[in-house]
Amino acid sequence: MHSSITVSLRQLNKNIIVNTEAESIRFYHNIIGLGIVSQFEAEPDMKIAMLGEPGNVLIELIEQNGISQESKGLSIGFEVPSIEEAIVLHLAGLM
Repeated sequence: MHSSITVSLRQLNKNIIVNTEAESIRFYHNIIGLGIVSQFEAEPDMKIAMLGEPGNVLIELIEQNGISQESKGLSIGFEVPSIEEAIVLHLAGLM
């Protein structure tokens, strides 16, 4: 059973190129608690996942075979009701 905390996204206009869509979804969905709005294959070598809340700001994760990108200076902030609660849940393996 996964526990989660409520996360509020205020502004974000960024597509994120990821090495592994599954690992990124695990972080943003299982740990941060963002909903999976859609997930699809745009091309045979390209997977896209949209996370967040429908009608609000979404994070677009893009995995494309042969393209790897390290994050350089990208910072995304999440607002949570209690950072202490989030840390406790994470350390307990509940998120």
